[in-house]
Amino acid sequence: MVMEHLRQYSKKQLESKSTSELEWHYMDAYKIAHSSGMIENDSRLKMITGILFGRNELREKLIIKCQIKQRLEEAVRREGYEEAATFRDMLKHYEQHIMG
Repeated sequence: MVMEHLRQYSKKQLESKSTSELEWHYMDAYKIAHSSGMIENDSRLKMITGILFGRNELREKLIIKCQIKQRLEEAVRREGYEEAATFRDMLKHYEQHIMG
């Protein structure tokens, strides 16, 4: 049985997903790339980032940004500082590469 977060999707499959579905894939790809220190070179993260950047759904992009911020705040409240640092870095990456 393949775990959902390990399943690889083709670009075409990812492009067919809604922006809100891509949010989960973006966060998953970012966490994996962050933990391996490969954010700049991770092809899955680059692909998802490119798809999200190419969409003109500002409302959806702002919702995703707010959800990342919310997860960051939750991690800080739980004193999960390592997790909070990951979400902080994810938020910066999202703002730079997707929000434009």
